Amino acid sequence: MGKAGKTKNPESVIKIKTFGFFNVYHNGESVFFGQNNAVKPLEILKFLIVNIGKEVSVDTIVENIWPDNEYYDEKTVIRTYIHRLRKIISAENRFNTDFSEDIKIFVSKGRYRLEISDRVDLDIDRLTELNYRASEALSGGNHDENPEQYASRLLNIYTGSFISDSPFAAWTLMYRNYYNRIYCNILNNILGAYYASGAYDKIIGLCEESMKIYDLDENTNLLFLNALIESGRPAVALQHYTYITSKMYTELNIAPSEKFLEIYNRIKTDRGVSPSGKKAPKPLLDGADFTDSEKIMTIINDLNEVARQIMSGIDKYSVGFVLLKPGSGVKNSDEDEEIRNTLEKSIRHALRKNDMYAIFSPFHAAIVLSGAQEEYYSIISKRLHEEFYKSYKGLDLILSVEISRVTTLR
Repeated sequence: MGKAGKTKNPESVIKIKTFGFFNVYHNGESVFFGQNNAVKPLEILKFLIVNIGKEVSVDTIVENIWPDNEYYDEKTVIRTYIHRLRKIISAENRFNTDFSEDIKIFVSKGRYRLEISDRVDLDIDRLTELNYRASEALSGGNHDENPEQYASRLLNIYTGSFISDSPFAAWTLMYRNYYNRIYCNILNNILGAYYASGAYDKIIGLCEESMKIYDLDENTNLLFLNALIESGRPAVALQHYTYITSKMYTELNIAPSEKFLEIYNRIKTDRGVSPSGKKAPKPLLDGADFTDSEKIMTIINDLNEVARQIMSGIDKYSVGFVLLKPGSGVKNSDEDEEIRNTLEKSIRHALRKNDMYAIFSPFHAAIVLSGAQEEYYSIISKRLHEEFYKSYKGLDLILSVEISRVTTLR
């Protein structure tokens, strides 16, 4: 029983949220809201949650949570924080309700252990259970169950990375990576089931939501790109391919895999008909030959800054592809340098201040137009043609320019 005047609700359900911002909820409201001096006790609770059922010493708590602090008397400090934590859980909270039978903190020989009752809803447990059920129901080609229910449950549970409000705490990294892998595994099982049934719009919609949380998983991106291609949206696929491969290289130092390069070739190759039977749109990079990983990385390095600029104001930019198609008269590779220099000079003269470009072969370049209206597209294309043919006197190169606006997926 709690103190006099306090109540203990035997039917109360405590929800502990570790994904996204950590918190403890009762009836949808935070137990810790409005509590003075609760920041450090809450940090200890986070640490005890991930070590649930284990005894942890005072030294372990201090070394992990406050490694830079040199407390004069660590045991007294931690004992004080634990005491505050227990008071909040016991009854000194906004609900005047004793939760100490549901969240118990034991101490033995200076070591602390947390236990929770079956009435506590811990999101870690729900994610683990969902992973088991989704793997059993959806993986291995078994797609009898509707993946919709798993998708909604996943997005309801995994609302952000593990304890994201402690991003620089070293002790969270192992757990954060572990639960992120579980999240991606569930997500890919769902996406795989959608793909097997041809539900490409479902894939696109789920990826748009899930990638707000984490967008660097290779399998997720491959399924997303394939779905975009199958649904007749190669231009969007190309924009996402450029963005995600650049981000993977910048943040993870990972070059595009062979599977990513296969996707790239699917986007650029005019096969007439997609595997779904739909008429494939004319590829944007017809004639480009990028099967060499090293060449791909050169493109990505050039476009890193472009990608950052695009994502900082995604609705303000337009992307264009400048292509030179060589005729039968262009056979000598000695001409490549001259063609490249002429192409760069033409682009420089045709673009305006704050526009950007990257040249990744003598015959291919990308341009990014800053704040350009659609009626400006024909003007920039005309300028490029005029500038190029003014300098290049050969008759065996055909210059083409395709420009489209960068837009946010809805």
